[in-house]
Amino acid sequence: MGSGAAGCGRRRSGTASGAAPDSGPQGWVAAMDALAGGSSQPVARYRYDVRSATWWWSRDMYLLHGFEPGEVVPTTELMMAHKDVEDRSDALERAQAVIAGGEPFCWRHRIIDAGGRTRTVLSLGEGARDAVGDVVAVEGFFVDVTDALRREIDTEAHEAVARAALSRAVIEQAKGILMVVFGSDADAAFELLRWHSQHRNLKLRSLSEGLVQLFTEGIPDAATLRRRVSAYLDPRDDDEEQPRPPV
Repeated sequence: MGSGAAGCGRRRSGTASGAAPDSGPQGWVAAMDALAGGSSQPVARYRYDVRSATWWWSRDMYLLHGFEPGEVVPTTELMMAHKDVEDRSDALERAQAVIAGGEPFCWRHRIIDAGGRTRTVLSLGEGARDAVGDVVAVEGFFVDVTDALRREIDTEAHEAVARAALSRAVIEQAKGILMVVFGSDADAAFELLRWHSQHRNLKLRSLSEGLVQLFTEGIPDAATLRRRVSAYLDPRDDDEEQPRPPV
């Protein structure tokens, strides 16, 4: 489901004619460019005349929907047919709200173009009022943010993989330390780490990072490597009854 927020632009006056709207505030275009990931994206502009219930589309609006300019007559039914089915009810509610009140809107939703491709678009718009304050038109912009969204997802996925790899690496280092200190195998070293992680309520990665740092910085007061590790893993009061780690 698309998400949006009110207050994306200031209300401005408009006319009731069916002519193409002017170029629009540069601030809107800049905002949409920024929301598209900072890349230059064509602004697909539209205008809906409330009194005649007719649409005007710019060249890029046709292309965004997979049509050649003038290939189809833009209608409300056509626009709704190209909305993703999960976004249609939201689109209707927003359209009714802007016609009734004229307030600016900004939301993200999906369209299915004539070729069957799903595009994620950002839409900004607002009502244009006549001299007595009635909403006579809705004017706004679409910008295709599909590629920007895909880049964002790819970046987040890459960062997640990198974090996971880093986490695995430090855990492997900690396991190696325990294998050397206690003469255990890899499975036993991991079980020891996991046991102390659970009983100290520390994430496994955090516990491992501390153990690796211990051997990087050293503990001057520790007499032996085994005591160093034991003091770090199990810093409990000896007088208290505590669960014991696996042998």
